[in-house]
Amino acid sequence: ADAAAAASSASVFMPVVTDTAALHAGDGAAALAYAGAVVRVLFQAEIDKKISMGLYRAAQHPPAPLAEDAVAEGLALAAAGELPSSRPGWERRVWSAAECCCEMAACIAELWGDAERRGAMGLLAFDKDDLP
Repeated sequence: ADAAAAASSASVFMPVVTDTAALHAGDGAAALAYAGAVVRVLFQAEIDKKISMGLYRAAQHPPAPLAEDAVAEGLALAAAGELPSSRPGWERRVWSAAECCCEMAACIAELWGDAERRGAMGLLAFDKDDLP
Protein backbone atom coordinates (compact mmCIF):
# COMPACT_ATOMS: atom_id res chain seq x y z
CA ALA A 1 0.00 0.00 0.00
CA ASP A 2 2.85 2.37 0.84
CA ALA A 3 4.56 1.67 -2.49
CA ALA A 4 1.33 2.39 -4.38
CA ALA A 5 0.86 5.66 -2.48
CA ALA A 6 4.45 6.68 -3.17
CA ALA A 7 4.09 5.89 -6.87
CA SER A 8 0.87 7.86 -7.17
CA SER A 9 2.38 10.88 -5.41
CA ALA A 10 5.70 10.75 -7.29
CA SER A 11 6.25 13.78 -9.44
CA VAL A 12 5.83 13.26 -13.15
CA PHE A 13 7.41 16.56 -14.10
CA MET A 14 10.40 16.98 -11.75
CA PRO A 15 12.56 14.29 -13.41
CA VAL A 16 12.04 16.07 -16.75
CA VAL A 17 12.53 19.58 -15.36
CA THR A 18 15.76 18.63 -13.58
CA ASP A 19 17.22 16.66 -16.50
CA THR A 20 19.42 19.44 -17.87
CA ALA A 21 22.56 17.40 -18.56
CA ALA A 22 22.17 17.68 -22.35
CA LEU A 23 21.84 21.46 -22.25
CA HIS A 24 24.84 23.56 -23.19
CA ALA A 25 24.90 27.34 -23.41
CA GLY A 26 24.39 28.49 -26.96
CA ASP A 27 22.72 25.25 -28.12
CA GLY A 28 19.34 26.62 -29.10
CA ALA A 29 18.06 23.33 -30.52
CA ALA A 30 18.78 21.43 -27.28
CA ALA A 31 17.22 24.23 -25.23
CA LEU A 32 14.08 24.16 -27.38
CA ALA A 33 13.86 20.35 -27.16
CA TYR A 34 14.15 20.62 -23.38
CA ALA A 35 11.47 23.34 -23.35
CA GLY A 36 9.16 21.10 -25.39
CA ALA A 37 9.64 18.24 -22.95
CA VAL A 38 8.87 20.54 -20.01
CA VAL A 39 5.71 21.92 -21.65
CA ARG A 40 4.50 18.40 -22.49
CA VAL A 41 5.11 16.99 -19.03
CA LEU A 42 3.52 19.95 -17.22
CA PHE A 43 0.45 20.40 -19.40
CA GLN A 44 -0.16 16.85 -20.58
CA ALA A 45 1.43 14.13 -18.44
CA GLU A 46 0.92 15.81 -15.05
CA ILE A 47 -2.73 16.60 -15.78
CA ASP A 48 -3.33 13.07 -17.12
CA LYS A 49 -1.83 11.65 -13.93
CA LYS A 50 -3.97 13.78 -11.66
CA ILE A 51 -7.11 12.93 -13.64
CA SER A 52 -6.30 9.21 -13.37
CA MET A 53 -5.89 9.63 -9.61
CA GLY A 54 -9.37 11.13 -9.40
CA LEU A 55 -8.05 14.42 -8.08
CA TYR A 56 -10.56 16.48 -10.03
CA ARG A 57 -13.65 14.30 -9.47
CA ALA A 58 -15.49 17.06 -7.61
CA ALA A 59 -14.15 19.96 -9.69
CA GLN A 60 -16.78 22.03 -11.39
CA HIS A 61 -14.36 22.77 -14.24
CA PRO A 62 -11.70 20.04 -14.31
CA PRO A 63 -8.60 20.69 -16.39
CA ALA A 64 -7.93 18.84 -19.61
CA PRO A 65 -4.50 17.97 -20.93
CA LEU A 66 -3.26 20.25 -23.66
CA ALA A 67 -3.83 18.81 -27.14
CA GLU A 68 -0.66 17.51 -28.78
CA ASP A 69 -1.35 19.44 -31.98
CA ALA A 70 -1.34 22.73 -30.01
CA VAL A 71 1.96 21.81 -28.37
CA ALA A 72 3.53 20.77 -31.69
CA GLU A 73 2.32 23.95 -33.40
CA GLY A 74 3.61 26.09 -30.53
CA LEU A 75 7.03 24.45 -30.63
CA ALA A 76 7.20 24.93 -34.40
CA LEU A 77 6.37 28.64 -33.96
CA ALA A 78 9.06 28.97 -31.30
CA ALA A 79 11.63 27.20 -33.48
CA ALA A 80 10.81 29.61 -36.31
CA GLY A 81 11.05 32.60 -33.96
CA GLU A 82 7.43 33.55 -34.61
CA LEU A 83 6.57 34.67 -31.10
CA PRO A 84 3.06 36.03 -30.54
CA SER A 85 4.53 38.73 -28.27
CA SER A 86 6.45 40.16 -31.22
CA ARG A 87 3.29 40.86 -33.22
CA PRO A 88 1.52 44.21 -33.11
CA GLY A 89 -1.43 44.22 -30.70
CA TRP A 90 -0.29 41.08 -28.87
CA GLU A 91 -1.21 42.55 -25.49
CA ARG A 92 -4.82 43.13 -26.53
CA ARG A 93 -5.83 39.75 -27.86
CA VAL A 94 -6.44 36.29 -26.49
CA TRP A 95 -3.73 33.86 -27.52
CA SER A 96 -4.41 30.34 -28.75
CA ALA A 97 -3.12 27.34 -26.83
CA ALA A 98 -0.39 26.96 -29.47
CA GLU A 99 0.70 30.58 -29.03
CA CYS A 100 0.85 30.13 -25.24
CA CYS A 101 2.99 27.01 -25.71
CA CYS A 102 5.21 28.94 -28.09
CA GLU A 103 5.83 31.73 -25.60
CA MET A 104 6.44 29.39 -22.69
CA ALA A 105 8.82 27.20 -24.70
CA ALA A 106 10.65 30.28 -25.99
CA CYS A 107 11.07 31.62 -22.43
CA ILE A 108 12.41 28.29 -21.16
CA ALA A 109 14.76 27.95 -24.14
CA GLU A 110 15.96 31.55 -23.70
CA LEU A 111 16.74 31.00 -20.02
CA TRP A 112 18.63 27.74 -20.60
CA GLY A 113 20.24 28.72 -23.91
CA ASP A 114 22.06 31.80 -22.62
CA ALA A 115 25.14 31.32 -20.40
CA GLU A 116 24.50 34.37 -18.21
CA ARG A 117 20.82 33.60 -17.66
CA ARG A 118 21.62 29.95 -17.13
CA GLY A 119 24.03 30.92 -14.35
CA ALA A 120 21.19 32.70 -12.59
CA MET A 121 18.95 29.62 -12.71
CA GLY A 122 17.71 28.83 -9.24
CA LEU A 123 18.46 32.36 -8.09
CA LEU A 124 15.49 33.95 -9.85
CA ALA A 125 12.70 34.86 -7.45
CA PHE A 126 9.09 35.81 -7.97
CA ASP A 127 6.62 37.03 -5.41
CA LYS A 128 3.07 37.63 -6.53
CA ASP A 129 2.83 40.46 -4.02
CA ASP A 130 5.78 42.41 -5.43
CA LEU A 131 4.77 45.74 -6.85
CA PRO A 132 5.72 46.49 -10.48
